[in-house]
Amino acid sequence: MISVSICARSTLPQQHSDGIDTNSGEGAPGWCRSGVLSQCTAAGYATCPLTHITELPRSRSAVRELTGRRELPQVLVRAGSASHAEPPPVPTPRRPPSEILQTIKPETRR
Repeated sequence: MISVSICARSTLPQQHSDGIDTNSGEGAPGWCRSGVLSQCTAAGYATCPLTHITELPRSRSAVRELTGRRELPQVLVRAGSASHAEPPPVPTPRRPPSEILQTIKPETRR
C-alpha cells in the first residue's frame, strides 16, 4: 500500500492546493504529484492522473466532499495493477502502413 500523508483519508491519492479555489497550482502540488507517481511506479502500479474532474469549481467541490478533505483537489491519481488471474487480451489487428499512408515526393524546382 502506498502511503502519502495528504492522501491518508482517501482511497485515491490526491493532490491539494492551499485552499484558494483557483486552477493555478503552484510548485507544491506538482511536487506532490511527482512523488505519488514515483511511489506508485516503484510499487509496480500503473497510474492515471485525472485532472479533468478538478477543472470546475462544482466538480472540485464534489471530489472534496467525497474524500472528506477541506483542501481543494488539483488532481486525482488512479492507481492499480492488472489482474493476473486472466490472460492478457489478444492484440487488435493492425493494417500495414502502406494501406493507409502514401508517400508523396516533393517537386524538384529547376
